Amino acid sequence: MANNDLNQIRIFVSVASMKSFTKAAEILKIEKSTVSTKVSQLEQRLNIRLLQRTTRKVSLTEAGEQYLSYCLAALEQLDKGEQFINE
Repeated sequence: MANNDLNQIRIFVSVASMKSFTKAAEILKIEKSTVSTKVSQLEQRLNIRLLQRTTRKVSLTEAGEQYLSYCLAALEQLDKGEQFINE
């Protein structure tokens, strides 16, 4: 099983949904450099580029779009599990 870092995944999802490292950092209340590092670590671990970065915008690669759908489904299941435990 891969060494998954849930923080990397949550940060990637935030960047992908906001289409911005800066906005994701603001919402997550962490440094922009941390956001960038975590996404880079995730891409290195997966050995694939998930986000296309330019100075003006961030967009998902095709692989990033597909991976995002898996991440969203996984995070939804985790939330359901927490809701179940907290009932």
